[in-house]
Amino acid sequence: MKSIGIIGTVSNDRVKFLGKTREQPGGGALYSAVAASIFPYRVYLIAKIGKDFLYADKINELNLHTKYLKKGRGNTAEFHISYDERGRAQYDMVSPGISHLLKSKDIPDEYMDGWHIAPLPPSKQLEILKTVKRENNTVSVNIHTNYIKRNRSVIKRIMNLADIFIMNEEEALALTNSGRVDAAVDKIIPAKNTVIITLGSSGSIIIEKDDFTMAPSFKTKKIIDPTGSGDVYCGTLLPTFILSGSINRASVIASYIAAVKNEDENYQTLLKMRFRNHKDAMKHIFKSIAEISEQKLLDDYVKN
Repeated sequence: MKSIGIIGTVSNDRVKFLGKTREQPGGGALYSAVAASIFPYRVYLIAKIGKDFLYADKINELNLHTKYLKKGRGNTAEFHISYDERGRAQYDMVSPGISHLLKSKDIPDEYMDGWHIAPLPPSKQLEILKTVKRENNTVSVNIHTNYIKRNRSVIKRIMNLADIFIMNEEEALALTNSGRVDAAVDKIIPAKNTVIITLGSSGSIIIEKDDFTMAPSFKTKKIIDPTGSGDVYCGTLLPTFILSGSINRASVIASYIAAVKNEDENYQTLLKMRFRNHKDAMKHIFKSIAEISEQKLLDDYVKN
């Protein structure tokens, strides 16, 4: 069985959306790891938490290897996030706790077929990237908007070293000092590796060397909790790319899983999914699209 290491933050979260407030486990590494675990991989969660972490029992119930989830002195990362009705996030409280004390020496020496480095301070990401990168593995990295202004040069080095570099539209505009996404793409081409810009409901742009294409987005039946959908995209993309060898196919599957994740609280939707390979995931998507089309035809018939 292939193995994947997910490195980043595990947190205590408080989420407000549509008038409801929930406290739940979170963090980029956790959401990415749960997403990766729906495929046939040994998924290792690598992060630092404090003794005040509230959800150890829930983490232990997941299909994850947690021997590298280390408790240390200090507080667990904590995020309080409020969403408007369109699902746009506002961070009311950001406390990284001891998550940023993670060092390259904390990364296991054992071989992994893939690594994903979730948002951390860019200098930390670069250090870890250099530690885990091998000729025969795949490393993906995604960043966070808050780090860009003071770390552009470091982030651009990460973008050139990582096999897959993922950012959203806001981050792409900030990193390239652009006003529109097409201008940002022009500044990224030619890319040394694969760069992906996620566009929310508009899909994603995939840039490879001197060419680019787009992958679609998927509508959800409802949005219950948008927290971590970008991290779920990243956590799905890496294993499906390794399985299929196609970044386009992986991006389609990642977009779908990230969308349906929002239909329940926290990562609950993901716990109901298991795929033997990328073909199983694609068949699931086809079936879902067919059911939505059938329901739309029925609704239109009833209306008429």
